[in-house]
Amino acid sequence: RFDISNEWLNKITDFITQMPKNIDDYEKIITNNPIFKERTIGKGIMHKQTAIKYSITGPNLRASGSDLDLRKSHGYAIYPELDFISAVSHRSDSYGRYEVRMQEMRTCLSLIRQCILWLKSNNETNTVSNVKPFNFKVPEGEYTSYIESSRGLLSCYIKADGSEKPYRVKWRTGSFYAVQVLPELLKGHTMCDIMAVFGSLDVIIPEVDR
Repeated sequence: RFDISNEWLNKITDFITQMPKNIDDYEKIITNNPIFKERTIGKGIMHKQTAIKYSITGPNLRASGSDLDLRKSHGYAIYPELDFISAVSHRSDSYGRYEVRMQEMRTCLSLIRQCILWLKSNNETNTVSNVKPFNFKVPEGEYTSYIESSRGLLSCYIKADGSEKPYRVKWRTGSFYAVQVLPELLKGHTMCDIMAVFGSLDVIIPEVDR
């Protein structure tokens, strides 16, 4: 609710300068760890056809070899002005989903840095004081909007009759759809594989039971 200060942006800059080293440290511990690889490589395989069948999006889909990223394909907000490559893996297993998320952390730092530079060069035209208050009333009709969130497609469907509040609002989240595919990914595996495979889908429970 306040204008973004240079001091605040500088703190973020300090964080994204330090974070790549932290990610390197994480990778030294995890990426080539034989126990981690044994528990994830070849486990929870989700081929592209299966991912599409279950409406999987985001990192879980890109870990199955499908280079679908709404930030690229639909270019909303400031994304068309940013330089980045979507993380994709063709492994299709739990380890591939881990690889994609490690790549995405590095991509995220690059995006933040570019946004900071954009904000600093446009700080006169993008301030809270320039945003005028308004009364939001949804006109009669049906509307759908969506973004690429950290766990896949996040979409909102609204149906309104022109009254003060819409009478139907439905959210679609990446976690909600990822839960459906879990039984398919666990076929042929043992009980001890459940947590590793489930964890690789990066499900947030409040997104499922919302």
